[in-house]
Amino acid sequence: MICVLDALDECQEDGRNRLLKLLSTFYSQSSFKPSRRSSLKFLVTSRPYDEIESGFRDIPSNLPTIRLSGEKENDQIHNEIDLVIRKRVEALASNNQLTDRTTKALEQWLLGMEHRTYLWLHLAIRGIEET
Repeated sequence: MICVLDALDECQEDGRNRLLKLLSTFYSQSSFKPSRRSSLKFLVTSRPYDEIESGFRDIPSNLPTIRLSGEKENDQIHNEIDLVIRKRVEALASNNQLTDRTTKALEQWLLGMEHRTYLWLHLAIRGIEET
């Protein structure tokens, strides 16, 4: 069984710290032996923030881990999301007869958001369409 914990960086700090502590406790228990195959595995995804990476330091180092580095693609992803924002706002403006002023304000607001992801953009656009 594989438990996927996606976007750990999106969790509230207290909850995230508690979860990391529970994972550490789970893997540090005397009944867990790394040589024995466990039927429970965790796949955790997160942005590489220092406070999150430090939370994994208590997990035994003899456990197999993989760290995929995506930091080098951040600028490219950021630029791609900018393009998608512009296209989606253009479509929103056309479909809803938005004024130029409203269109520009909406585009600037979306472009100004920090930590944008494709999922965030999808949900934001859907929320805007619904209102």
